[in-house]
Amino acid sequence: MRDELFPREVTSDVPRMTLTGHERLHVEQHKGLVDYAPEAIALRTACGLMRIDGAGMRFITYTAAEALIVGRIDAIRFPGQEGRS
Repeated sequence: MRDELFPREVTSDVPRMTLTGHERLHVEQHKGLVDYAPEAIALRTACGLMRIDGAGMRFITYTAAEALIVGRIDAIRFPGQEGRS
């Protein structure tokens, strides 16, 4: 019954991402940092690896629950998941 009251993104473990322009990305429900460089960030999620490509990226906030990344964000990808629906 609880799942019927709330949207899937609230009750499931999938990451929630909010991209503002090309310079601010807020990620909720990630599972940890895999790799970091100003040009590429990789986060573990319940959906697999999430790769963020860009330039001059840095973390404003990083906790077990969320990450706030700023810089030029060019792409957000889930390698190995292309073409899946």
